[in-house]
Amino acid sequence: MKTALGYGATFVTGFAACALILYLAQGRPDGRRGSGLPPGRHALSQALTQAPSGGAARALSGLPSVADAAARLAPAVVSIEVEGHESVPGQGFLGQFRTQDRRFEGSGSGILLSADGYVLTNQHVVAPVLNQPDAKIQVTLSDGRRFSVTIVGGDVASDLAVVKLLGAKNLTPALLGDSDTVRVGDWAIAVGNPLGFNSTVTLGIVSALNRHYPHQDSVALEKVIQTDASINPGNSGGALADIEGRVIGINTAIATTTGVSTGIGFAIPINTARKIAAQLIENGKVLRPYLGVIYTPLSEADRSALPSNLTLPPDGKGMLVHSGNNATSVTPGSPAQKCGIVEWDVLRKADGKPLDNDEALRKIIASHTVGEPLKLTVWRNGAEQEQVATLEEMPNWFTQPNR
Repeated sequence: MKTALGYGATFVTGFAACALILYLAQGRPDGRRGSGLPPGRHALSQALTQAPSGGAARALSGLPSVADAAARLAPAVVSIEVEGHESVPGQGFLGQFRTQDRRFEGSGSGILLSADGYVLTNQHVVAPVLNQPDAKIQVTLSDGRRFSVTIVGGDVASDLAVVKLLGAKNLTPALLGDSDTVRVGDWAIAVGNPLGFNSTVTLGIVSALNRHYPHQDSVALEKVIQTDASINPGNSGGALADIEGRVIGINTAIATTTGVSTGIGFAIPINTARKIAAQLIENGKVLRPYLGVIYTPLSEADRSALPSNLTLPPDGKGMLVHSGNNATSVTPGSPAQKCGIVEWDVLRKADGKPLDNDEALRKIIASHTVGEPLKLTVWRNGAEQEQVATLEEMPNWFTQPNR
């Protein structure tokens, strides 16, 4: 009897093991392998503006495999090498200082957006060679194939750029995920080319969401993903992916005192990046609508600095049009000025939505396109009135904190 029971237990255990191996060998239940993005400039930009694939995060049965995710992602992550010249201070005859020109080389990473070779990367990866006719940019795929490229467009504010591989076809694009469903504590896989080591995979977690990270004197990246997956110089423009190999972010910066990873890296959410990429592919630049006002929440305004005859809304809500630092609160020639907004107005609503915080108006403006009307409810002289502004393209010089 004991022998029979032993044989029976062995049979059941073996059958379960075989079933598990067969399940793992079958791969993903939905059978998806590529991004499904159509080739072509206009078609790709349309695909990038559609809803992200994947939807809500799907529960995984069994233990997920980092190796499987990395294998899915690796063919879509490329190495970018740039070579150009730069001006540096030097010392001339008799100790006189003069500018010297020298060659330089740089590197970064990128992800394939389409089978015909559109690549998304960081703007700072290609920025050093912009407008240099003799500059060289070369992209190397994970299988060793090399391509020359043309720059489609770049955007300083988002630190994103798109390049196009010349003569590329039948490539394996990345599968783009949905960064809005990412949670703190989710697995995070970084794939890129740090310090010249191509196709490097590192593993960590999503450490935080919606971080504010200043990357230029007057420009900051908003709502970026923080991760402790090791990111180093050369990872810029590469992929931050989930456990299924879906890209959830574009690695762009690290916080460090040493120049290398300290476990604090930042990635631009892919839902933001795909919208920027679509505009770069379609227009060669990002068309950002703007209103042209500087404002502060009325609840935070210094009441002692307000004009004595100014009548404010009884509930104390809205955005007060005032710079507070002697700057012009309504930009001359802006949509705000053209529709009649003046200093000390209180913006109460935009498109019928209450403006309860300083982010509310920025979000509403960002949801519009250039040329669209923006309906504003304005408090002035003790009463509300309706005004309509036609949003225009934000000028390059417009870097004020509000719009």
